[in-house]
Amino acid sequence: MNMSQKKIVNLFYKIDKDENGYINISELIEGVATNEDFKQLLKLSGDAEENAKRIIALFDKDFDAEIDLPEFMQMVRTIENRQ
Repeated sequence: MNMSQKKIVNLFYKIDKDENGYINISELIEGVATNEDFKQLLKLSGDAEENAKRIIALFDKDFDAEIDLPEFMQMVRTIENRQ
């Protein structure tokens, strides 16, 4: 599934509950656990917290323990290219 840039941005802001422009670990855990579009994209199963920690470790390029929009877009494109 190749998502349009607009869909990626919309998904980012659905997960960014406090609307600060970053997805922190809590928001990521909630997104993995509750957002069907996000779960389907990631094709994850198992513990939401462990999956969220893995995502942060892989895609948090500036090591601030949060995912910003460019990192999120890169994550989605990387996942799409692997499918």
